[in-house]
Amino acid sequence: MLAMLKRLEDEDETEDLMREDEQENLLERFKNINLEEADSEEIWELLPEKERKQFESMVSRLGSNLSHSFDLPHYTPWWTVDRPKGIQEVEKEKDSDIPQLPNELPDLKTMTKQTTSPHLIWNLIHILAIYSYLMRRSTGDLLEDPQDTLQVIEKLSVHVLFSTAPSCPYTSIEDVLGDIVERVLHLQEQRLGKQKSGTRYDLKLLLLKDLTFLVPECNRATFDLWQVLGEVSEKKKKKVALAIRKLYFYWAVACSLEEDRLDIVSAMVRNTLSKVEIEKKEFEQDHERAQQAIKEHQKSSSSKIQEIE
Repeated sequence: MLAMLKRLEDEDETEDLMREDEQENLLERFKNINLEEADSEEIWELLPEKERKQFESMVSRLGSNLSHSFDLPHYTPWWTVDRPKGIQEVEKEKDSDIPQLPNELPDLKTMTKQTTSPHLIWNLIHILAIYSYLMRRSTGDLLEDPQDTLQVIEKLSVHVLFSTAPSCPYTSIEDVLGDIVERVLHLQEQRLGKQKSGTRYDLKLLLLKDLTFLVPECNRATFDLWQVLGEVSEKKKKKVALAIRKLYFYWAVACSLEEDRLDIVSAMVRNTLSKVEIEKKEFEQDHERAQQAIKEHQKSSSSKIQEIE
């Protein structure tokens, strides 16, 4: 139960569950308790009434979220479909939804000398994650609602495609995913009126699983998004001209990555995926323990009332 409280305090800052000006640090408050031997009733008794209600509400809400997947339509993206093999591979690809690359590809070395900066990789991962979300959101037709596609890119890529800042805010894949997930949740909340799309873990895992396929296909994905952005922005060229140029640049970055470097990036994505899967499992276990603690407290309280009567 204490683990659940601590995790909620650390992970749900947007809810302000534990305000610094109102509550002491959980570990400080329970420093005199033997956590190995303390039962849920003992911990519960130390919580103020307000915190008890907040905790019960949070557990109930999280339980609802854990039972629902992220609110996106069913769609099988091109990058998850088995690629054709053999003599007819090229012909079959042309008939599929796989984006076809032009014969002439951009040369990154003519654009910049910083071809090995880690910031290029973080920003490329950012673009691939946005592409994944957009494709799933639109079931593969990014031009069906051009205005919506453009608006989503603007809102999700504040720090990359639509940024004029000289520096990159990301230092890891976790940073990239954390930023995009929060922006998607906010976008979803505005569209639906409330967040009923599942937990942050659901979306992180979905994007990371897509990234395991998209990193090896990053040249196709960035080219596809660059083409789309060029078409949807015809009436707003001044507003998105810089974003289009940046996307072309990152297409060049994708084309410049050799197989060994792509393998390294793919390994980083897989490691992050494994980490998030473990975190979600631990979170669900904490949630189950918290629910059990509340049930035990309610049962204990009921027994005490019966004794008084």
